[in-house]
Amino acid sequence: LVIPDAMGLELTVEERVGPRLAHPVRSHDDLARLRDVHPARDLAYVMDAIRLTRARLDGRVPLIGFAGAPWTLAAYMIEGSGTKTFAAAKRLLVTQPRVAHELLARVAETVGRHLVAQIEAGAQVVQLFESWGSALAPDEFRTFALPYLARAASIVREAGVGAPLVVFAPGAGWALDEIAEATGADVLGIDWHTTPEAARQLADRRGVAIQGNLDPCAL
Repeated sequence: LVIPDAMGLELTVEERVGPRLAHPVRSHDDLARLRDVHPARDLAYVMDAIRLTRARLDGRVPLIGFAGAPWTLAAYMIEGSGTKTFAAAKRLLVTQPRVAHELLARVAETVGRHLVAQIEAGAQVVQLFESWGSALAPDEFRTFALPYLARAASIVREAGVGAPLVVFAPGAGWALDEIAEATGADVLGIDWHTTPEAARQLADRRGVAIQGNLDPCAL
């Protein structure tokens, strides 16, 4: 959530509560107040951390960069906190779709540039994580998540920075083929709802690598 924070939503993380954003985005006026973010400058502390970590790893293992995907970040920005119902975010998709699309477009551009900046700072792989993909029905996912996931991914590819891109949308395993097509990802993350056999068939057909499948509770 460093991107919403840099855009002016004032992130705090409360013990036993989780992240909170002080100024949720629920109208055109709220959109107008968002700041444009230049990751290398406005998120310089992230890049500094990557450089330090890369130096201390000293080639022992690769360093993976990370960003929340546009729908996931936008949902946090609309809700103002974590949620189990996504009521505010889904209401906005239905009642003010233009606001939703404008927010998603701005977030997608920033996410893409943020990943490029991480690679330039030393990340050797980057991952787009659509944590809340499972909150959307298929038509909603295709309308409000997939195009912006694809846009963020295209910014990374078009930058020519060379690091492999992982895309992971837990709970949206039904859309793996569409995600692969839209994003051009080098690696697809899969959750435990997708069998390794099905993922392997997709990976072979698409010429991509796969990552995951383990239920975190097993750890």
